[in-house]
Amino acid sequence: MLLDGESQFNDNSGIKASLTFTPLPAENLSKKCRSNAKPKAIIQITYFHKDFTLQDVLVKAFDILDCRDLLEASWLYHGRSLDTPDSFSTTYTIPRKVTLPVILNNVTAFKQMVKEATTKANAEVKLFFVENKVPVAAERADDESEGEDEPPTKKQKGLTTEEIEQSHIITDLEFRAPPSM
Repeated sequence: MLLDGESQFNDNSGIKASLTFTPLPAENLSKKCRSNAKPKAIIQITYFHKDFTLQDVLVKAFDILDCRDLLEASWLYHGRSLDTPDSFSTTYTIPRKVTLPVILNNVTAFKQMVKEATTKANAEVKLFFVENKVPVAAERADDESEGEDEPPTKKQKGLTTEEIEQSHIITDLEFRAPPSM
């Protein structure tokens, strides 16, 4: 988007945006990683003009973070709900003003964020993007092909051989125990 005039914030650079992107954890974790290890967040800094639209800011942010493909399945980017789950969730904070994370889920919330951030000459906002798991087309087809008349059931995890052996030992001990009275 081309805008006339310079920005009046941060020495004509615009509103400072600290971008923090948390991707999904890699599915092929090596055995050396902790099972609850969090993926590394990607942090970048950029500036945007106060007249940018929400879509302009998202495109600029995801270009810088090198993950623009997430915008295809984004409800926030398209401005409406899609057939797929949202590809990322967004929150923001404004240093020394709005310290608790606020959910950014529509244009009205974006306009409020810009309004709050531009009350000072050194306008700054921190945007947090967290990637959400979106099922691929094959997984969605499997889900849709399941019988709709059947109630949802919990998927049972298969027992390991060690767990089966322990179960047999517990059963044997229960039968051997004298009745308590």
